[in-house]
Amino acid sequence: LGYVGTVSAACLANEGNKIIGVDINQEKIKLINNGISPIIEKNLGSLIKDSYESGSLIATNNLNDAILSSEVSIICVGTPNLSNGDLDMTSINKVVSEISFALKEKSSFLTICIRSTIMPGSYFALKGLIEKTSGKKSNVDFALVLNPEFLREGSAIKDFYHPPYSVISGTSETGVRKIKKMLDFIKAPILEPEINVAELIKFLNNSFHALKVAFANETGRICKSMGINSHE
Repeated sequence: LGYVGTVSAACLANEGNKIIGVDINQEKIKLINNGISPIIEKNLGSLIKDSYESGSLIATNNLNDAILSSEVSIICVGTPNLSNGDLDMTSINKVVSEISFALKEKSSFLTICIRSTIMPGSYFALKGLIEKTSGKKSNVDFALVLNPEFLREGSAIKDFYHPPYSVISGTSETGVRKIKKMLDFIKAPILEPEINVAELIKFLNNSFHALKVAFANETGRICKSMGINSHE
């Protein structure tokens, strides 16, 4: 229930899905279970309030119960950059392991959807981790699907409902179909690229946003040194 998780939970709950938000932060859980947004984002407060009052959104720290009660588990944990430019996969490996332990007890099919930024090669490593830890078989007992997000702070809800495209990729037709159905209210082209393309596109989008910020800052410095109005 970080930035992406809270926005995704609120928007999906607003569309009639029953959402169980999972976090280790008791304060976030308490806020959501009182209909209050734990983060500041335009229009998010009213979405959280409405979803809470309708009973479509609750929060818990009990991941096991959430997994056993769900058809889809959406992973939105952070993968920040390390000093060498790689991504820190600590949090995502941890939550995938915890989901895998819970999956041992689950009799029905589970679709695990990753919205976090991951590097090419991560998908098959994570799928192997789930199989090894849970004892379940990929595409038979569970599906792993990539659905990277492209949300911006300040316009996250608008971006959720009106993305330039939705990227959905996985090796399970059942899992991909489930995520398509979950997002069928979003009127945007659906791209279904190869796994490694879906992994890299999110990483490159993040990098391109940083490039644009750096370019704008350099433009500002040049304009300031020459007495030119940078905004104009």
